[in-house]
Amino acid sequence: MSRAGISTIRETFSADGKFAGQVSAPFSVYKGKAALSASPVLPKFSKLDSGILKVDRSGTIMLTFWPAIGERKYDWEKRQKFALSATEVGSLISLGSKDSCEFFHDPSMLSSNAGQVRKSLSVKPHDSGYFISLGKCFYPTMCLCRTFCIKI
Repeated sequence: MSRAGISTIRETFSADGKFAGQVSAPFSVYKGKAALSASPVLPKFSKLDSGILKVDRSGTIMLTFWPAIGERKYDWEKRQKFALSATEVGSLISLGSKDSCEFFHDPSMLSSNAGQVRKSLSVKPHDSGYFISLGKCFYPTMCLCRTFCIKI
């Protein structure tokens, strides 16, 4: 840590450009029908011959949803994940109290399986909070949707 208590690049990354420690700061909400956890995923870096660190993969906020299977019990095996980019996080935190937004992801976008699975995250105002739902549809043979909804 620097004298100001702020971590610097030189002190946080090892000589080969890899992160020197493990950081986890999840935030979880447990409700009657589902649970939601938001956890930061650090960016991936590589070190160029010049010594400069290059971002290989940007960081995200990983949202994980679990369905409830009983009182205070959640089914870890049926969890679904949705990674929010920095731009998407910005859209979320700038929502007004009556605004809504929706994001669509294709987990296989850059592969031969593109278009076979579509995930959608919807955030809508509800009472004094928001209603968050995650849907996952499988194409083209059938649209089997799995949806998780949670009020925050």
